[in-house]
Amino acid sequence: KRQVPSALVTGKDGMFYMATQHQQKNDVRGVSSVIYKLDKSLRIVWKRSFLPTTPSRIHAIKTRRNGGFIVAGEIAVPGGKNRQRIGGWLMALSSQGGMEWQREYPRGFNSRLNFVYESEKGHIFSAGTAEPPADAARSVWVMTNYENSNPIWQRYFTGPYDYNVAGFHVVAPHFASALLQGTPVKKVGMSHVRLLDLSSLGNVLNDRSY
Repeated sequence: KRQVPSALVTGKDGMFYMATQHQQKNDVRGVSSVIYKLDKSLRIVWKRSFLPTTPSRIHAIKTRRNGGFIVAGEIAVPGGKNRQRIGGWLMALSSQGGMEWQREYPRGFNSRLNFVYESEKGHIFSAGTAEPPADAARSVWVMTNYENSNPIWQRYFTGPYDYNVAGFHVVAPHFASALLQGTPVKKVGMSHVRLLDLSSLGNVLNDRSY
């Protein structure tokens, strides 16, 4: 079995919470997500495995107002015609690592959530990427959810480029900033950095490329 670290956060109790992927040897599909609680001497306090029969990857873990955690990543979802695709994934955990809810968000053929934050009002802000089923450009996907996992709004930012989200910062409840990296799809245009400022409703306040 192979372990790959993916995220680390300090909890409100001062302990460390480390997310990893466990992969069975010679089975790239058999990837499951695990979170460890470590004390201040880095000894394991507990270990939690999530949906071990469904391939998943945790990309971000953040503390919540209630002392629990919100997790963002990707998870395998049905794709039709015996195909498998990847969808965005959010999961809310208690302070002891118990799952309060988890939800998949399939968008296009493949999608994932790389960043996540909880606002003072309990709304969940996340950002990642979504790839259309057709041979089209990858877009950056920003979403805000109620604390029960239901989406409030979501926005896609695209163009004649493959976009990745390189950074995401929330100054809730006022606005969020997303840092994008654009790569030309058909070798037309230039690679660039794009910075977006968004309102609490997802409206673009500023959009600059560098």
